[in-house]
Amino acid sequence: MLVFQKALRLAQRDRESLEYFSMIDFAVDRYAGVTASGLYPNHPWLWDRVINGYMLAWRRHFLEAQEGKNAWKEFLMRYYFDVLPLHPRPEYLESLTSYLMRLAELNGISSVDGLSALCFSHQDRRITREIADYPPVSFHDLMKAGTWSEEILRQTTFLHLASKFGRSTLPQPVSRFLSGFIGQYLRYCPACFAEQQVRHYLLSWRCLMVTCCLRHKCRLLEACGHCGELIPLLISPFALGRCPRCRRDLKLCAAASGASETELEAATHVHDDIVFLLTPQLWEIDGLSVIKRVGRRLTHLRQMRGLTAVEVAGQIGVTITVVQGIERGDFQGRGATLLCYFKYAHFLCLDLKEVFSDVINAPNHVSATSLPPCPACQQNNRIIRGGYNRSGTQRYECQHCRRSFTVLPKAREVKRLFS
Repeated sequence: MLVFQKALRLAQRDRESLEYFSMIDFAVDRYAGVTASGLYPNHPWLWDRVINGYMLAWRRHFLEAQEGKNAWKEFLMRYYFDVLPLHPRPEYLESLTSYLMRLAELNGISSVDGLSALCFSHQDRRITREIADYPPVSFHDLMKAGTWSEEILRQTTFLHLASKFGRSTLPQPVSRFLSGFIGQYLRYCPACFAEQQVRHYLLSWRCLMVTCCLRHKCRLLEACGHCGELIPLLISPFALGRCPRCRRDLKLCAAASGASETELEAATHVHDDIVFLLTPQLWEIDGLSVIKRVGRRLTHLRQMRGLTAVEVAGQIGVTITVVQGIERGDFQGRGATLLCYFKYAHFLCLDLKEVFSDVINAPNHVSATSLPPCPACQQNNRIIRGGYNRSGTQRYECQHCRRSFTVLPKAREVKRLFS
């Protein structure tokens, strides 16, 4: 491909440029994508074909340079049998079900079973039919079919969100963690469809707490605006943005009523949290440790407001066990779902992004100043947590004077402490 050879010659003049050019993600965004839009500025539907041809030339050059010409011939054999002819990159925040439908539609795949055989040959076809943007057990076949890295494909699922909470990223555990938080059918904004150059569904639309489109200030639709039918996330024949029942274009649906300022403000906070949780972060590998520190942070903020764990549980409609699971970062068997975390944070007028950021930017240990002083000796250098009392209030122990106390003791407890 002539445009690739020209870009390669330019990159070879500078070592740093060549290093960036050899990175597949950088090559797609800064070279292939720019080339495609430059060649066909008014025909975006041709960009995918240009990018695919460009990246095929890119693969040949760097594969031969690293492993020799035989490696390129072997790659071609696999490429023509395993790789879809058209394999565009997933859009920003695009859901996995949207991307799969887009691949199928572009390449003439007519059934979910056919899509499953190509992209998820390791699993039963019935599992693919019920796929709902949870991370699959393996991305191997989809990586071959679409030629995109596992890290790029992970971003089309809830994998990074689950990792931040120290949860398992297998489909069933993620499904349980997101129970009650995400919708089971498509939710969408017709105005967004009308503006998109590449039609796709957003992963953030799945979240039931995101009730409106922030860009167009209207409520999201939860069914076809023409016939009222609920729209499955993955269904054949594949036609993104069209109702599978009446076949009419969803962008032509009348927009829902405008959202109030209060609703927009609430949706903005939730949307920002969701985008933060879906975005990959380096610290996710230590998610189990981070979520324990998040729990300690929430406990401290609750106590600063003079609230007990029982009061919080009652106000947000969960059991004391769930609140304890959140505060201890101990989710095994305690049923703390993502919805519970959102309810807890919002009851304290907090954003989850804010809480996570405070924890990540703070030292790995809980500082002494975050623990209350002993009401007897007035020091807080040797305070430890001593469990909960019957009302659910955190109990502390002073290792200096051996006193046990709570932050807001009853009058008789204060009398006993100083007797």
